[in-house]
Amino acid sequence: MGTTTSRRSSETVEGASTLHDPPPAPFSDEQAEAAEVLIKEARRRQRRRWAVSALAIVAAVGLVAGFATSFSPPPPKHGPPPGPKGHSPAPRPVRPTVTKTADGLVSWHGPMHSPRAFVTSLGLYFAWNTTRLGAGSVHGVLARVDPSTGEMSVVDPTQGTATSAVAVHGSLFAVLTSETPKVPRGRLVRLNPTTLKVIRSWALPAEDTAYSMVAAGGGVWVAAGDHLERVTPASGFVTASLTLRRAASVSLGTNTTGSILVAAANIATGAHYLERIDPSTGAVELRTPRTGGTASIGGIVHTALWIGVGSGTMGNALLYSAVSLQRLGPGCHTGVGTETCVLGSSPRPEFEGGRLYITTPNAPTRNYCALPSGQAIAPLPIDLRDDYVLAIGRTGRTFLLFQVTRTTLRTPTISELRIPAPCR
Repeated sequence: MGTTTSRRSSETVEGASTLHDPPPAPFSDEQAEAAEVLIKEARRRQRRRWAVSALAIVAAVGLVAGFATSFSPPPPKHGPPPGPKGHSPAPRPVRPTVTKTADGLVSWHGPMHSPRAFVTSLGLYFAWNTTRLGAGSVHGVLARVDPSTGEMSVVDPTQGTATSAVAVHGSLFAVLTSETPKVPRGRLVRLNPTTLKVIRSWALPAEDTAYSMVAAGGGVWVAAGDHLERVTPASGFVTASLTLRRAASVSLGTNTTGSILVAAANIATGAHYLERIDPSTGAVELRTPRTGGTASIGGIVHTALWIGVGSGTMGNALLYSAVSLQRLGPGCHTGVGTETCVLGSSPRPEFEGGRLYITTPNAPTRNYCALPSGQAIAPLPIDLRDDYVLAIGRTGRTFLLFQVTRTTLRTPTISELRIPAPCR
């Protein structure tokens, strides 16, 4: 028993102090300060080890990321963000190549789809499409052209294409059409004639037919489908509006002073009728009965009104009175033309500088200038077997005819041709 008791007592003494053991002696101030110094040093060493470890981890991650970037394929290149629904981004306009002949005539060659030319009192302008129909939406270009050098000082892309343009009150008014597979629509815009910046814009009724525009009665008249409106240039207000009964499309014509306005209303069944309209108020002054063929008005000089009429593969250019809207002179008989009735495959009458110009595809002898009465003056230096006349007008001191040569579908050439002296 004595042995057992002695072993337990020794285990208790080795494991912990007992209530009977004396308390440990307290640290002196020097010992406490030394201990605190040791603790702080240990903590600094620990923080240094953590910092070194963190830097090593960051370096390893960067090295791995660098290898991954070097050996991974490049990210895909995305095009510009799509435009609004139903619109494709507008291609960047490409300026045509300009060449000049020894006698000073200019030509333009390049990717100009459906080119148009507008010879106005404010300058010469070209327009063309940069995309084709069916490509989502049609984008275009309106360009101001220097007639002396052929260079384009301004090339402004448009949402849509300019189909007609007139100069009124120091501004250029243009009709822009934008056709998508489902939504054809148009706008009338007022532009700065030098910079081509839009000053104001008006929405036009959505139509799948061509818009027609003239300046008459101090306003701008625009035809869309069967609808006809007069816009005041200064304020932009619509001061007259009328509907041409049963018309599917309308062609407008006016004289140089804008005092006469005549509309040719084409009916979907292949007929047309004429209306003379007061250009200031929009009141219908006279209407003719319907007649066969579809009509386009070539222009009015004094009281002479020339109309091009197409029917199937044939057509004619006819002289009317702008006052009575009655035919003037002898008509065509059994396939024989006269001065007041020009036969051909869609002959086109057009007035410029008080002269009548007749241009007829595939008929070299029916390309000439004439008096307003139809009396021929001189032939024109053109052959329209594969080409067509784009515009006729005066640029500076030179009377020019702009002809399009369709060498290929994508690269037409617009060429200047000097109008013969007797025609000026």
